[in-house]
Amino acid sequence: MPRVQPVLARALRRTPLLHPDVAHRGGARRPGLKPEQYGPTGSVKDRSAVALVRALHDERPPAPGTAVVESTAGNLALAHLLSAVDCSFLAVIGLKTPPATRRMLAERGARTVVVDEPDGRGGYLLSRLRTVREPCEGNPACRRPDQYENPASPDIHRRTTGRTDRAS
Repeated sequence: MPRVQPVLARALRRTPLLHPDVAHRGGARRPGLKPEQYGPTGSVKDRSAVALVRALHDERPPAPGTAVVESTAGNLALAHLLSAVDCSFLAVIGLKTPPATRRMLAERGARTVVVDEPDGRGGYLLSRLRTVREPCEGNPACRRPDQYENPASPDIHRRTTGRTDRAS
């Protein structure tokens, strides 16, 4: 999929780095702030989505129509990127995912599977993770980025989000 790299590059265009004057303990500080709303979906999750799709591509380039399955509370950035590179996205969400988030996922081409079995810890994460594994077992056309365990996700934040020497 030669168009993956240009799509990823556009998704991570340079975020402006702002340095507002902030009063602090009688003095002034100039922290570096990155307004992530300039990304494709207006979220810092754009960075993680780029890293996860790039990791999938580096491991084995996904063919058009590849199904990517991920547990999420509503990762619109991942849905946006995967549709741009001709992959389908199956978002495994919990019962408490708001209708607006479900609608936005669908608008970006994602299909959803709603997990309604609580995980015993007050949420749905562990049940979602169990559900994600099922369609991918033994199916080479199904890929799982695994945002919770994939080192690409925190690495992109180390390399780009916290950088204060330049905009990125």
